Amino acid sequence: MKERTIGSIVSAEGIGLHSKKKGQIILYPADEGTGIVFDDLDTGYRVEATIENVVDDRRAITLRSNKAFVLTPEHLLSALYAMGITNVIIKYKNEIPILDGSAAPFIELIKKAGIVEQQRERAIYKIENPIYIKNNDKIALALPSSSFRIRYLIDYPNTYIGSQCYDFLFDERVFIEDISRAKTFVLYEDIENLKKSGLSLGGNLENAIVVKGNRILGKMSLEREFVKHKIVDFLGDISLLGKFLIGDFILIKAGHKLHLELVRKLKGVGGI
Repeated sequence: MKERTIGSIVSAEGIGLHSKKKGQIILYPADEGTGIVFDDLDTGYRVEATIENVVDDRRAITLRSNKAFVLTPEHLLSALYAMGITNVIIKYKNEIPILDGSAAPFIELIKKAGIVEQQRERAIYKIENPIYIKNNDKIALALPSSSFRIRYLIDYPNTYIGSQCYDFLFDERVFIEDISRAKTFVLYEDIENLKKSGLSLGGNLENAIVVKGNRILGKMSLEREFVKHKIVDFLGDISLLGKFLIGDFILIKAGHKLHLELVRKLKGVGGI
């Protein structure tokens, strides 16, 4: 398994989910060993996509280095991770655009750029011993395996979502054609508090699914779309380890906070 970069410069722009500001990204090919790095077009500061740079995990990831913040990069990171892109420079302005609320537009952006295989071997992290993390009823479990497998279960009782589970033996094609299209979602009753906290200001029915009791506002395109979006988020979050994972991951009612705690366990670093 070799490191990869993109073949040409590509860009995208759109509204930020949380800030409501117009965001822009420009992706550039990068040399072996560069990693995934973000360059702030306003400040000139660089932010590496590593677990050590996570400063907020409320409903999304926020990365920070010096005076530069990267807001909501997880869907872009998920697409890069799934397609094996290990080296890329991302110049950005404001929040990373949410686009349609899924990872699919970022997949298309990477396809447009093309993929270039490099000479250096990609770093791999293989789970050797079980890791168990529990926070109330939320669980993350990592087990030794010869493959990369994600088994995810969510439970939203008395809502349209209900209980959903999905067993994903990692496959790039399946991610691209199916899972990447799963859109972010929010419970209707959470929206007011999110906005009071300065979050989800740019959310709308074009970039998110709103769950209001036993019905939805917005459009779904996939079966079990809600749990599949959790897998999108998980891949974006674990990409911050900087290595491709080999292991069997069982996640129950988890989310960004627990995903990132797992990455910190694997990396041996403290929390925020």
